[in-house]
Amino acid sequence: MFKNFRIGHLEASNIKFDIYVTDKENNTTFLENQSARYKWPHDEISASRDLRKIRELQTDALKNGKDPSKIIEKFSNSNGVYEILSSVDLINILKTKDEYSDLVEKYNISSYGYFVYSTSVWDQINDSKAQLRKGYRVLKGGLQLSNNGMVQGDMITIPLTKSIGHQNQAHIVIHFEGADPDLGRKGFQPELRDLAERIAVIMVRRLTDRRSLLKNDSGAKPEIEKQKAIHEWVRDQEKHEEEFPLVLKNKNFFLPTKKISIQSVPVSEQDVIVLFNQLIAGGVIRGIRLLATSQTAQYDGIFRFISEEPLENIIFNKDSNPLGIEEEQCTKVYLGPPQILEYKFSLDGLIHEFESEIKDEKDINLAIFWDMGSEYKRNYNIISLIDLENVHQRHHHGITHIIKSNTSRFYAICLKELIDFLNDIDGCQSFQQSQYGIDI
Repeated sequence: MFKNFRIGHLEASNIKFDIYVTDKENNTTFLENQSARYKWPHDEISASRDLRKIRELQTDALKNGKDPSKIIEKFSNSNGVYEILSSVDLINILKTKDEYSDLVEKYNISSYGYFVYSTSVWDQINDSKAQLRKGYRVLKGGLQLSNNGMVQGDMITIPLTKSIGHQNQAHIVIHFEGADPDLGRKGFQPELRDLAERIAVIMVRRLTDRRSLLKNDSGAKPEIEKQKAIHEWVRDQEKHEEEFPLVLKNKNFFLPTKKISIQSVPVSEQDVIVLFNQLIAGGVIRGIRLLATSQTAQYDGIFRFISEEPLENIIFNKDSNPLGIEEEQCTKVYLGPPQILEYKFSLDGLIHEFESEIKDEKDINLAIFWDMGSEYKRNYNIISLIDLENVHQRHHHGITHIIKSNTSRFYAICLKELIDFLNDIDGCQSFQQSQYGIDI
C-alpha cells in the first residue's frame, strides 16, 4: 500500500485488486482492477493546502516585486495543511550529523504530515463520507510507520510535550526503505521508532506554524466538500427554517410579538451570536451587559455581569422568570468588572482550542454556544443551573451552566438547552439531572 514519497506526489502501489460485495438481498456489486493506495488526508478533504507550493508562490511573488502576503489571503480559511519531506529535507532539518541523520540516510526516510483545523473533520470523513461502522476510524490523528510492501499497522500517539491537543489533529506518516519490520513481534526497531517520533514532533511544529491558514474551530459540523453556490445556500437556509423552526413559547418574553426574530435553529457561530444578542435585547437574559465584540483579538468579546433596578426583574420565579436568581441573593445592584466572553457553535470547539493552547481556559469567564457537545466528558464537570435543584448556585441572571475542570471554572449559556428549558421547564428536568447530575 505504501510507496516512497516524491515531492509533490504520493505514488499508488503496483498492486491491483478486485472487490465483490453481496448484500442481504443477494445483490452483488463490484470494483475490478483497483490500485491499492493509502488514503491520504489531503485527497479526502477539500481545501487542503500544500505548504511547499505556498512557499514557492510566495518566493515567486517576491521575485516579481509583488506582495507575498496576498498568497496567505488566497489560501486562508482552509480545512488543512500538509507537507512532504524527503530524506535530504529531513537531514537538513535535523541539522547535526548524528545517529539520527545517519539513519535517515541509510533508510532513505521520507515523511508526510497533515494538520486539520478540527478533529471533527476526521469524524465526518469516517462517519458521513465513508459511512463506516460506528466508532471505526480509517483516518485520524496519530503517527503511522510504513515500509515498502507492508500492511498498514496501528497508529502511534505523537509524543508532544505541549499543545497535546495537536496530536489528534495531526496525521503523520514516516516511510522507510528496507527497514524490514518484524510484524509478528514488536514491529520496527526501537531506534527507528524513536527517530519517527522525533520527526513527527518536528512536522507537527512545522504544520502548526501555518495554523493561520486554517479555519477557526467553532465546534460546528465541518463542511469538507466543495462549497455550494450562493443560490443553493439560500435555498438550504429556507429549507432549514421550515424544517427546524426556532420557537420560544414562554409568554413572558419578547413582548408584544412573543417571537424571536431569528426563525431557525442555529447552524453556525454567527447564528449563535445573533440569537444571544436577541435574547439579551428581548429580556430573556438580564444579568449581562456587552462591552465589545472583536473578530481580530484572541478572544471574542468583553462583558460585565450586572444587577440593576428594579431588582424584582431578576428574582427567580418558576413561571414568570425561570432564569432568575433566588431572592435571598438579590440584595443590591452591582456592575461587575470587564470579563472575557467566547462564542462557539459547540462547546467542543472551545475545548479543542484549550487543548491546542490557542486559548487559555483560565482567561474565559463566560462561554456562549448552541450545543454542549461531548468533549467536556473527558476533563470537565458541569453543574446545570436549569436543574431546578441547583437554582441557588446561579449568581447571575440567565446563566445556564457552570463548567469546571481541576484548574479552572467558568460560566456558560447553552442556548439549545436554555430554549428547551423555557419551552418546557418540568419536561427538561430529567435530562438535566441525568446528563449533569452527580450520583450520591
